[in-house]
Amino acid sequence: MNPNANIKMKKLIDNNEKGINVKPIIFALFLLLLVIFSLNAADDYDIWWHLKTGEYIVKTHSLLSKDIFSYASSSHWIAYSWLAEILYYLGVSTFGFNFLVVVRLILYLATFGTGAFVLFRLGNDYISTIVVSSLLAFLAAFYWTDRPYLFSAFFLMVIFLILLSWEKTYSGLIWMLPPIMLIWVNMHINFAFGLALIIFFALYDLLRMKFRYRNSGTGADNRVFIKSLPLYLSSAVSIALTFVNPYKWDIYSEVFKMANMPVSYILVPEFASPDFHALYGRIFLIAIILSCIILAASPQKPDLRSILIYLIILGLSLYSTRNTIFLTVLWLPIVSYSASALMMKINKSIIYRGRVKNKIPSTTNTFSPRKRVVIYCFAWLMVAAFIVISVVYQIRKIGLSSGYANDKIFPVHAVEYLEAHDEIKGRMFNDHSWGGYIIFKTYPERKVFIDNRNQLYEKDIFKKYARAVFLPKDWEKLDKEFDFDYALVRNEYPIGEFLKLYPDWKIVYRDELASIFVKQKNSKN
Repeated sequence: MNPNANIKMKKLIDNNEKGINVKPIIFALFLLLLVIFSLNAADDYDIWWHLKTGEYIVKTHSLLSKDIFSYASSSHWIAYSWLAEILYYLGVSTFGFNFLVVVRLILYLATFGTGAFVLFRLGNDYISTIVVSSLLAFLAAFYWTDRPYLFSAFFLMVIFLILLSWEKTYSGLIWMLPPIMLIWVNMHINFAFGLALIIFFALYDLLRMKFRYRNSGTGADNRVFIKSLPLYLSSAVSIALTFVNPYKWDIYSEVFKMANMPVSYILVPEFASPDFHALYGRIFLIAIILSCIILAASPQKPDLRSILIYLIILGLSLYSTRNTIFLTVLWLPIVSYSASALMMKINKSIIYRGRVKNKIPSTTNTFSPRKRVVIYCFAWLMVAAFIVISVVYQIRKIGLSSGYANDKIFPVHAVEYLEAHDEIKGRMFNDHSWGGYIIFKTYPERKVFIDNRNQLYEKDIFKKYARAVFLPKDWEKLDKEFDFDYALVRNEYPIGEFLKLYPDWKIVYRDELASIFVKQKNSKN
């Protein structure tokens, strides 16, 4: 991944790029693409319970160590994203829900914009880096939603770039790793990705040093070890600082619990393997094929460490679609380095052939200073107009100004009906994916049966729920076990139809998305 081999090639190409410098305009267009990619309609089911948790922490000045939102969950639960939840809640309560959209946009630009810029500064070819960054950013956009794991993607990119910069220049930025990990461990549970990357770099550097001297037959050089000492020390401090969180050791038990939730795959597609028959799965497959072609065809092959990172994150993404966001972050430096070398080789060949055949005229002094100023101004005005028009169009298209909760996705009107009818009370049965929204709108007056905090519920509850919404007999067993008083169900599931057949259940509300049923016999009301 070291770009030093391409310096001469890059200078040769740059010396032939006389006239107008269009790189700032290209980068502005790249940032525009990122803005457009990030402005998607709000459709995240988890953000609601994150906001409610932040509200609870701010108002009570205490952190949660047990669940308070569901009556069917296990009692132990830790709010591992407490710092991000406080930020989200304070931002929304102060500026409104569009604060979430702004945070999403900033993190998207910071992750992929900074990644592309730093890689170019490290010696990458400009165009190939922009192209690879755009493609991977587009892949990440499918799961770039309003939730704390966006901070994980940003921190992972920053840590990877710091480690790569350290390898090239022994930059003092290596000491930024501990404070980043201190913030990250309190922001989101996927800090484990960053910690694993830091440890991997340190161990690989240590093993490479050891085997280098073993193969050469000479003793170890203490000067080389001392030179790498900041990497080892910052790694050790980073590990230690992960325990500086309100839950101490329990944060790691939560990491392992999140990594071992096969039952939730039935209910949450993002935890399942990619569906290569769906649009996202096909795009993911194309990304895999293209990246393999680039790595194979490039004259600059990735080293063993990069290949291992490439394969490990690919395997994790094939195991769980959720991990593809982190795949895009880790693939960007690896693939872009090889793509840069490939592009430079192609450009060098074109320049050489052009010189031999005298088909490429010199561009020196093609434009006068006055013409350059006019062209620059015109180009930037066009870019600025395009950016404004595109962003305004995207905002109007997704309806950011009209409200955050989409009533085509969330049971907005059904929950409003519940809030207006206090006589409907007791134990609620609800759709799994709507649990977070119901928590946000109705807690503490109402508690949900189940929601998207998958690690919180016993595996048997997931199985019972998944069967109950499709099979009448399993619904009867679940109702007998929990003795529900009312149910807020999704119309597209069979439960919305066969509840109509039970004489002790009466439908009191229905819209295009949801229905509410109230138990008439043996009711607790």
